[in-house]
Amino acid sequence: MGIAAAYAASAAGIATTTAGIAAIGVGTAAATASYQQSKQQSEYQGMIAKMNSERNNAAVTSQLKQSYSQSAVQQQEAMEEASGAAETNYLDTLKAADTQKVASGAKGIIGASADAMVGDILGRGGYNQRNITRSLASAQRQMGAQNYAAYQSAQAGMTSPQVYKPSSGQMMFNAALQGAQSGLGVYSAGQQIKGAKK
Repeated sequence: MGIAAAYAASAAGIATTTAGIAAIGVGTAAATASYQQSKQQSEYQGMIAKMNSERNNAAVTSQLKQSYSQSAVQQQEAMEEASGAAETNYLDTLKAADTQKVASGAKGIIGASADAMVGDILGRGGYNQRNITRSLASAQRQMGAQNYAAYQSAQAGMTSPQVYKPSSGQMMFNAALQGAQSGLGVYSAGQQIKGAKK
């Protein structure tokens, strides 16, 4: 090989190396841009997921508070109703017992017979009182069960932002791979153009 030919081959090698370096530079720039884009997209998706989760949880919490508030009102009403019924029953029982005493005296009924009649009235009053208490307890248990069901439903309705967030290392690897492919593509295209010119 002559000096001129050797020089030409050396120049071609230098040009090829330069093109390769340039391609690597292009690939590096592409890799950096790809990494930044992936990072920004991940952060944006995380922000949107968090906002949606917070909005959903706020609605669920508000609904649960409303359910508790309604239940508290119902319990208060049930207690007031039971209290009123108990007081009415107590007064009615005493009144009936007094009336029976007066009636027994007017008829000349005294002693154990008169006491038995009054005792029967007081017994019925006590039975009614126990029924009022049992009814209130049953209503309170039912409302407690409703509150628990509302709580369970709220717990099931709560969400947390479950977003796939790749690690920085993975994003850098993917970006580098994409950048390398981009750089090699540029280099390959340049080689093809050079080949076509020959």
